[in-house]
Formats: sequence, structure tokens, C-alpha cells
Amino acid sequence: MVLAFGNNIDIFTIKQNTDQLNMAEFYTDVDVLQQALFHIFSTIKDRADKNARFKVDINFINETIEGGSFKKIIITHLNSEASKNSNDPEFAKGDIKTIQYNLWGLCNYEILAKFPDGFRKKVVLTDDYNDYKNYVEKNKSIPIDDTSVIRGFTHILKFY
Repeated sequence: MVLAFGNNIDIFTIKQNTDQLNMAEFYTDVDVLQQALFHIFSTIKDRADKNARFKVDINFINETIEGGSFKKIIITHLNSEASKNSNDPEFAKGDIKTIQYNLWGLCNYEILAKFPDGFRKKVVLTDDYNDYKNYVEKNKSIPIDDTSVIRGFTHILKFY
């Protein structure tokens, strides 16, 4: 994280769920995950320089759903919003494409954010066939009814 923020780390307020992060245990390709995290934090730094939003929230959550469990790393650039429409083909290029490439086969990757076109969630990588056919393949976003859950531009990494 320090490398991604560089000398600007001092102007950021980074809130971490330290207890949960320290207890996070799961198997993954650490080198590839580090590359993805570097790109996530680099994009946050670049956006923060442009929109003067310097707060980041990092969480780790163990979740259980339908008898299975997965782990989520949630990185939120607080009060930051997407600058492109959710279904804009240009949205999934550049840094987002690099992050997606690094996470391919490693975990599911979602973006929870307020988009200018009113949508609230962009699924980039998923193993849910219906979500893939209805959203990812068609480059569409999943609308979210409860906008109170959106605290900023959020990267969600789901490990199964």
C-alpha cells in the first residue's frame, strides 16, 4: 500500500479493520493479489489527486451464504464516485482492465459505486452464470435499490 501511495501516504486517512485483516486466512496467489492491490491503491491515489478525496476504508469479511463460505476484501475510496457511465465500454479499460486481468481466476471482482447514469454496481468478474450472461457478457451493471450502502467507489474482491 505504501508503494502505491508513495510520498502522498501522509495526506490519506486510511481506516482498517485491523483485527479482521490480521485474522484473514485463505489460500491464494499472493504475488498476483499484491499486483492487483497495488493497482487498486494506485488508482485511488490518482483519483484522490484529482477530486480531493483522501479517505480510504479497508475491511475483511468472512461471509456464509447457502451453506458455503467466502472471504471478501473491501476497499472503499470514501465519497468518490465513478466518472464514466456504468455501461460505458471505456470504463472497463486501463486500470480497471489491469486489475481485472490480475484477479482473473483468483477471485470475483465487483465495483460498488454511484455512476453518472444512476446505476450502482458493476460486476467485472463472477462465477454466477446468470450474472455473467445477463450483466458481464452484455457489459451491463446491476442496479442496487438501497443506495445507503454506497459510501464511495468500492472494490470488492470475493474469494471462494
